Amino acid sequence: MLLVSVELGALLGAITLALIAVVGWAGPRWTKEGRLLMRIRRLGEAYALLPESSERDQLGTVITELAHELNAWNGPDRRMARRWRIGSSIGALVIAYGVMIGFWSATNLDPSVLWVWSLIVGTMAGALSVAVTEIAERVITRRAARAAHEARMGAFRRGKSLKTN
Repeated sequence: MLLVSVELGALLGAITLALIAVVGWAGPRWTKEGRLLMRIRRLGEAYALLPESSERDQLGTVITELAHELNAWNGPDRRMARRWRIGSSIGALVIAYGVMIGFWSATNLDPSVLWVWSLIVGTMAGALSVAVTEIAERVITRRAARAAHEARMGAFRRGKSLKTN
């Protein structure tokens, strides 16, 4: 039984190391903020290498537009989306711990079997957290777009122009 436990532990350790590398690479690419920051960083490096020219000025304009988009993303209207992201992660972690503690105390299984169940429950909690975050961001984005549209229509009805970004 000890041999199976050691082999299972080594396998789970290898899977964990691979997942850490994957999450480290893909993590910044999952959010709009991360993608904008990566793009600004790459274009900024290219901007620094270009000699004075019209192409460099155009690239500077693109970088400035991306920075404005990043500022809009980090603005107060996106605060709710960020809260959902953090809250869903914490909630999924608490639920996963609760399920595993309840499962372990109810079944008194061998620790090697519990490792597998912990991996399964942790994966499901992570998937649940990602799903809740994505759904919340889409709902918040739709609500913000609807509110902006209603504000533009209200200004139009009153005969005023409403500046849009």
